[in-house]
Amino acid sequence: MKIDFFINELEHLRINKNGEYLAPHKPLLLLLLMKKIKYRHDNEFLYDEIVDDLSFLLRKHTHSQTIKPQYPFVFLDECI
Repeated sequence: MKIDFFINELEHLRINKNGEYLAPHKPLLLLLLMKKIKYRHDNEFLYDEIVDDLSFLLRKHTHSQTIKPQYPFVFLDECI
């Protein structure tokens, strides 16, 4: 795939909004996976392999008291 495809996908990424705050789940998940691919050279991940890292990032970058790292996966599963 060409880089233009990925740039287009990122530009049109739908991010959920809760009141005045954007939900950071998808952008953080994408950044986390890109980092892991860069250092692991693998592009397949199990939820259990990344849930702790994603939870940490969500706690660090969200205003919500409830951290739900499963959200991007739940919605991806509905699309398949």
